[in-house]
Amino acid sequence: MKYVVQNLLNFNPPYSGNLMKSLLALEKAMLDSEMAMVYLFPKEAMERDWVRALISEGKRVCFRNSTVFEALDRINNDYPISIIHSHFSYIDDYKGIIRFKRDHPEIKTVFHHHNAFFVPYVSKGYFFPLEIARKIKKKAEREIAKRIIMSDAHIACGKDVYNNLKGLGFNGFCCIENAIDFKRLDRYAEIGRNGFNNKYNKTAILIFGWDYEIKGVDIAIKAIAPIAEEYGISLCIVMAANVDENIKKIKRLMGEVPEWVKILPPREDVASYYRAADLFISPSREEGMTYSVIECAYCKCPMIVSDISGLSHARAIPGAKIVENENTEMLREAIIESITVGNGSLEEAADYVKEKYSLDIWCNKMLNIYNGLLENGKRNAE
Repeated sequence: MKYVVQNLLNFNPPYSGNLMKSLLALEKAMLDSEMAMVYLFPKEAMERDWVRALISEGKRVCFRNSTVFEALDRINNDYPISIIHSHFSYIDDYKGIIRFKRDHPEIKTVFHHHNAFFVPYVSKGYFFPLEIARKIKKKAEREIAKRIIMSDAHIACGKDVYNNLKGLGFNGFCCIENAIDFKRLDRYAEIGRNGFNNKYNKTAILIFGWDYEIKGVDIAIKAIAPIAEEYGISLCIVMAANVDENIKKIKRLMGEVPEWVKILPPREDVASYYRAADLFISPSREEGMTYSVIECAYCKCPMIVSDISGLSHARAIPGAKIVENENTEMLREAIIESITVGNGSLEEAADYVKEKYSLDIWCNKMLNIYNGLLENGKRNAE
C-alpha cells in the first residue's frame, strides 16, 4: 500500500446499490497502482448489514462519530491519506474537508457531483451547492465555498450534471458517466405477479418513488387513475424512504391509497422488480444521472421517462419513450401505447447499455484522475 484514497460517503441506504459496487470494483482495480481505499460512512451506517459485510470482508471501513475534520484526522494517523474523494457532501462535510486540507495541503481533494443542485452567489461571483448557499452569511464561509471551487478535481456523474455546472469555474472539472455493475443485475428472483400483488394480474407498472415530488409519483398516479381498471394496471411504487409521508400525500391526492397502487420495499436484487414488471416509468421532475433507466434497459423492461435533462441519457436507449415533463395526458397516452403496441427491441436496448456503461471503463477513468493528482503532488503511506 503506497497511496491511500479516502472515500468520504454521506451515504446510508438500506442496500449498498450501484455506487458501492462501482467503488469496490475501483478498489480492486487500484491494487496494481499501489493504492488502497478507505471508506468513511456516517455512524448510522454501522447498523446496515451491507456495511457489516464490508467489515467482515476486511475492507477498511471507518465511521463518523464526530465531525468530518476529526474523523479525517483520526484516519490520517492510521492510514496517511493521499486523496480525499467526497460524495453527497453537505456544508459540514465541505467545512471539515477544507479545514483538513488547510492543515495538510499536500493531500488532494476530489468532489464528486451526483446532481446539479447548485445556485450562484451573485454578489461575489461565486457558485455554491444549494445547501451552502442557504447558509452562507459570513465572510469565512464564503471563503470555504471559494476553496471548494478551487479543489484539485471535480467530477460530474453524467453529461447533464456536467453541462449544468461547467460554467461555474470548478478547477479540474470533468465528466465521468456513472457505470453499472451488470453482474449485480444477473441475480434476481422470479417474483412474478405475486411479487407485485397485482389485483388485475395483467399489467404491472414499476416506479421508484422515495421522494414523492422529485420522482413524480403524483404525476404517475394522475396519469394512470383514469385507465387503471380498463387496462388492468397496478402501479408498483418502490419506496426506500419517506414511506409514511408519501402515503399521506397519496391520500391527500386521491382520498385514499387506491387499490391499484402497491407500495413495495427496496430490494438488493433490484433486477427482480424490473424483470417482473411490464413497464417502468420515470416521470421525474429532477434527476442527476439515474442508474434506473440503464438497469431497466439491461433487464429488458420497456420504459417511459420524462424529458428532463437529468434523463437525457435515456434518449439514446433503443425503444425508450420520452414524454414531456409533468404532462400527465402525454404520459397516459405513452402508457397505453406501450401496453397495446410495445416499445421496440428490448434486446437492442440491453446490448446498447452493456457497451456504453461498462464498469471497466469507469474504473479506468477514475484511476486516470487519481494517478494524475498523485503525479502532481505525491504523498505516499510508506
